[in-house]
Amino acid sequence: MHSRNTLRVSPEVIEGLDPIDRRICEVLIRLGEIEVVGIEEEHSNFERGCAH
Repeated sequence: MHSRNTLRVSPEVIEGLDPIDRRICEVLIRLGEIEVVGIEEEHSNFERGCAH
């Protein structure tokens, strides 16, 4: 189930965070507030959003 406010990030973004920030992200992922997506999917969604 996706909420309208779900933040979609790539795994590389999370890997680049400080340990404390990464821990916060892990909790938010479990709560469903953040969705980790692959680079290809992220780009296609970005392009689709810009096309409208």
